[in-house]
Amino acid sequence: MNKKEKRIPRLKIFVTKNIAIFNQAGGVGKTTLTHNLGYQIASPLALG
Repeated sequence: MNKKEKRIPRLKIFVTKNIAIFNQAGGVGKTTLTHNLGYQIASPLALG
């Protein structure tokens, strides 16, 4: 690359997934399940 050429910035591509959690109202553990699932998905072992 000579001095006059400019580098083109690379685009970052993110892949997203939507996960819906639903159940009957009251005492079925939706919040606990959501926290635990989010933790496991974001943990370094899950990312490989």
